[in-house]
Amino acid sequence: MDIKDTLTVQIKDKDFDFTEFFDQCDRYGRSRRLGVKEINMIQLMIEEVVVNHLLKYANDVEFTITCVKDSGQVEVYFTYDGRAYNLYTEEPADSLSIVIIKCLTRKCIHEYDRGNRLYVLMQLGVGEEIEIIQK
Repeated sequence: MDIKDTLTVQIKDKDFDFTEFFDQCDRYGRSRRLGVKEINMIQLMIEEVVVNHLLKYANDVEFTITCVKDSGQVEVYFTYDGRAYNLYTEEPADSLSIVIIKCLTRKCIHEYDRGNRLYVLMQLGVGEEIEIIQK
């Protein structure tokens, strides 16, 4: 994977500038030939996951967004500190934030080994059944 094909953002001590991220995400999405709708979906996913979930449990969060060339797929890979925490299985399924996140997700894989790793394959089209894998 070419480093230019990704957008990586680090959040240290819960300090995050969403305005700057939205601008970075917009430039990155346009460079990958995504439409406004797809870019907005990525921004919404990141905002929901980071603000409503990860920053409640972790001080340091890093995420990488990758638009897979010529496939229309968007992958988001989160790493974060703290106890083992998978928002897909630990939060109430009927909370608005989780409903939004699940609507934007095709597949997620969570692993914990002295830190959390959460891989999300985004769903940019009409909904398919979500696949949740806990390792």
